Amino acid sequence: MSNNAQLTAKSLFNVEDWVCVVSGGGTGIGLMITQAYANNGARVYILGRREDVLKKTAETYGAGLANPRGKIIPVVCDITDKTSLEQAVQTVRQNEDHVDVLVNNSGVTKGESEFTKGDRDVTALARELWSEEQSDWEDVYRTNVIGHFFTAVAFLPLLAETAKSQAGHTGCVINVTSVAGITSDSLGHISYNISKGAAIQLSTTLAQEFRRQAVRVRVNNIAPGYFPTEMLTQESDEHNKSRIADPDFGRKFGIPAGRAGGDKDMAQAALLLACNEYAYGETLIIDGGFLLEHPYRREQQSMVKKAYTYTFHTPIPTHAGEEEISYTRAAAEEHTTLLKAQSRSSRKRRPRTGSAGIVIAYERRREVQ
Repeated sequence: MSNNAQLTAKSLFNVEDWVCVVSGGGTGIGLMITQAYANNGARVYILGRREDVLKKTAETYGAGLANPRGKIIPVVCDITDKTSLEQAVQTVRQNEDHVDVLVNNSGVTKGESEFTKGDRDVTALARELWSEEQSDWEDVYRTNVIGHFFTAVAFLPLLAETAKSQAGHTGCVINVTSVAGITSDSLGHISYNISKGAAIQLSTTLAQEFRRQAVRVRVNNIAPGYFPTEMLTQESDEHNKSRIADPDFGRKFGIPAGRAGGDKDMAQAALLLACNEYAYGETLIIDGGFLLEHPYRREQQSMVKKAYTYTFHTPIPTHAGEEEISYTRAAAEEHTTLLKAQSRSSRKRRPRTGSAGIVIAYERRREVQ
């Protein structure tokens, strides 16, 4: 029997009648994601601190949706306040018995530093960095990392109800992180970059912990490059949209795609991670090729990932340096001899644990050079 109908775009990315929650859903990337879900028939609860912005978004984009079953519902909420989060959950519970998708999109940045001063004078660079405010770092981390954690926890019971009530369908968390958390370039705002790196690690950790059988909630993250947001342009227009007017923006910022990201780019990514039930713990980079033109840890991550795929069955930190990678390879060599001897005696071709507690798939070891 043909399953052709299941493989149409409409079927593959069908979120009709889903319940979605998007923090920071009133502007920027959050609004793009909100539109993606609502125009495809989902009821989208948008969280934010500015009630006027939320209402404006609901009025402007909630009317005339492409799918009449879609809705945009504003909910005032400060994700850095646990009481406010509890109230937001109760508001959603009044109308819904589950949540299909939670998008942690709220984010802030504070403070900038000119690192190029280090090309001329170490004292000047030290003075520049010392002038950063500790309170700014704390505020950025409180929203971009801690806020995402507690929002996910607050909605976790509702997210878990999805798998309990619908066979083959799991609730999911999508954290909006950033390429700033991947590149090794500070881009002038180091506190923001560090917070986004932490947010990516948060996503990985929550994916590991929320996979448990009593929970069964998927966690992934989208790492965007340059998109028109209030953070980038410093403002939104009367429709809560931010604009990048410079036609040469892509070239100036070294983006191979030649432009900033747009609504469709983000909508496609958000629908993919919401609907793909086989995606767990992934970082989806949507940056127009920005990271290909800027220094970051891709080569290092590739080396570690290769070692993990072919040699180890226990996680290796993706931040591991070359020295640590060399050590793990040495450990592989050391334990492979032992494992082969065990294999000959038992005639069982399976991974075993060496004395250092490292499980090695020795049959593929030769593929790691």
